[in-house]
Amino acid sequence: MAGLSEVFLNKTRNSINTAIDYLMGLLTLPYNRNMSKIVENTHCQTSAHSFSDFFNRGAWLSDNLCKKLRKFILSQVNLDSVVFTLDESGDGKSGIHSVGAARQYCGNIGKVDLCQVGVYLGIQIGRFRLLIDYRLYLPQSIIDNVENQKKFGIPQEKFIFKRKTDLALEMIDSLLAEGIIIKKIVMDGFYGADAEFLSNLSQRNIIFLADIAHDTQVYIKKPTTYLPPRKGFRGRKPSIVRVLTESISVSSLVSDQSGWLKVTVRATERGHKIVKLKSFRVWRRENNLPVSDPLWLIISYDVHEKKVKYSFSNMPESCSQKNLAKFQSSRYWIERAFEDAKSLYGLNEFRGRNWNCWHKMLFWLWYVQHLLALKLKNL
Repeated sequence: MAGLSEVFLNKTRNSINTAIDYLMGLLTLPYNRNMSKIVENTHCQTSAHSFSDFFNRGAWLSDNLCKKLRKFILSQVNLDSVVFTLDESGDGKSGIHSVGAARQYCGNIGKVDLCQVGVYLGIQIGRFRLLIDYRLYLPQSIIDNVENQKKFGIPQEKFIFKRKTDLALEMIDSLLAEGIIIKKIVMDGFYGADAEFLSNLSQRNIIFLADIAHDTQVYIKKPTTYLPPRKGFRGRKPSIVRVLTESISVSSLVSDQSGWLKVTVRATERGHKIVKLKSFRVWRRENNLPVSDPLWLIISYDVHEKKVKYSFSNMPESCSQKNLAKFQSSRYWIERAFEDAKSLYGLNEFRGRNWNCWHKMLFWLWYVQHLLALKLKNL
């Protein structure tokens, strides 16, 4: 708690002991790590009512704590070796009484259901992985009901609809404004499907690797565009640019058996993960037109799971296939980070019903993750 304690001070009280009691509950209980269970099953001096007041009405701001902890974590690592990770995670809900809870797609169960979804930014250095920032996603159905702002205590400036990619870019820009250098970032197919989002990353000189769908269209030759001439002297001049070059789906490039390279990408519990990989320089599309700069299309075939994976990356043209394979495989650690957060820290157990509570509880889960990562790193 060193360096964070002053955040809990105000004119009349110091709530640092409440913070420590909650933290110890998260660290010691194997499951059911909610406020009432912490009071029942630990020797803490804080009551359930005091915990509730601490999260719902406490004057301390999670944003201030996040910046302090983020600054400390990133000061301990070599940013040149850090890969940032972007993903979302959904938590199923039984009712609509939690902020952001609505019928929406939940990746954990692979279908639309009643859930609460957060967008998360993390870091990965080898097997060392940590959460760095987070945003709560508010579906349009929540924003459409103006009573939800007061019901869930959502600040006025936050009560607007933002796409998940908007929230992701907001986190990235926030880190850049803090002077944090983001060199590489990996993400799943949801973010890879947003061509504008990928362009925004390129404009910020961030190297990305984004999974894409098998039917994504690309150009394997530099595309040619033209503006059709006006026919006759009447009518408007044509304004829609046409593409002469034919695009193809990325899956059509798999059938050719030549060009595959077998690569060992990481160690596993049963040995090593081996993939067959091929890569191409292609031009992706945005708004049905080719993007001017080519990038890597990475196609890998998992020898054991018999699955094909497709990704875009703006890594330099000189990048080797081995490095492209390892960059693509780093996506695996995002999923592991969420598995750890749920099994070890209780990400799927906390009950953040209003805006403040959700953000403050997420901070403490992040802090526990940080403490355990430091412990493991020092073993």
